[in-house]
Amino acid sequence: MKKLYFNSEGWVCERGALNLPITNDSHFIEVTNEEYQKTFITYAHFAWRVINGLLINEQFQPIPEEEVLMQLRDRRQEECFSVVDRSQLWYGTLNPQQLHELQAWYQAWLEVTVTRLVPEKPAWLCTGAKANISACSEQNVYADNQNNNGHNINQQSPCPNENNNEQTGEQNDNANSCPLTNASWL
Repeated sequence: MKKLYFNSEGWVCERGALNLPITNDSHFIEVTNEEYQKTFITYAHFAWRVINGLLINEQFQPIPEEEVLMQLRDRRQEECFSVVDRSQLWYGTLNPQQLHELQAWYQAWLEVTVTRLVPEKPAWLCTGAKANISACSEQNVYADNQNNNGHNINQQSPCPNENNNEQTGEQNDNANSCPLTNASWL
């Protein structure tokens, strides 16, 4: 066990971007060696904090607007354009409902730097054993944080289970309707 010092606001001392000094009013908790080592690493704009005796990695300053926009643009490039930038042959395999859903999803991605909402991928793009893994990753929502005017990344649930309806346990009838996976030569 090691002592981990924190200030009156709970921010861990002598760590990361804050690098606060240990002072006379500092408190400590005892943590495992693994937890102690973990506190040396964190994300930009985040720092370790002790809240009710628990060690939390928490955002301590707002993420700059341009950085938020760049993250959204990068995700759009990776998650959206990799799906919609396909040939007419691929688009010809879509039924009218799928084409409508894809167009609405694409439009929502084009507006993501204004809305800050990462659109949910159409379920049929996430089905099948050989579905595009990056296209079906977990979705995040970027929302303004009312308390600190920063930006939080709130996790939404990942795409539906490939072959089963998670709520009823029934087989998914759309499992073979995905243009990404129904080609026998894939």
